Amino acid sequence: MEFSLLAAQRTPHDDGDLLIERALTAVRDAAHYGDLPRARAAARFVLGQDTSPAQRVDALVALIDASGQHLYSADELFADALRAAAGRSDLTARILIRQSVWANVNEGDPHRACALAGRATALAESAGDTTTALSVKTVEATLTRVYRKLGLRSRFQLAHTVAPARE
Repeated sequence: MEFSLLAAQRTPHDDGDLLIERALTAVRDAAHYGDLPRARAAARFVLGQDTSPAQRVDALVALIDASGQHLYSADELFADALRAAAGRSDLTARILIRQSVWANVNEGDPHRACALAGRATALAESAGDTTTALSVKTVEATLTRVYRKLGLRSRFQLAHTVAPARE
């Protein structure tokens, strides 16, 4: 994983495609191994280059995935990712999945998690992105278990139940 970041940093800047490919590999490697500081460094490296929205979202999603419950300033990171998605339904759906999980696990807000999962499903399906749509279905199955434990019969009922006010 150290080598992938080093490879990206040592790639000539005039070979932009290889540079970005190596930088994204470095983010994914660091995320896979749970090395949050290295994932942050690699993501900063990607974001500092002239990259496409998909490449920027890939880096930010990998950083979100690497952060787990240690994600500080989550709102800013999700906002950056949504800006990078530039209105693309397929990219936005990938971010909303993570926001749904975050809302459920870190914020303990299954209402918001269900709403975000529903939006992600609609966007993924409208974009024809079956991989993301299937990922959302997995998240929705998890949420189904949550709302059953809350004594609710359906996600629809959960999404339309008044959520308690946050302090």
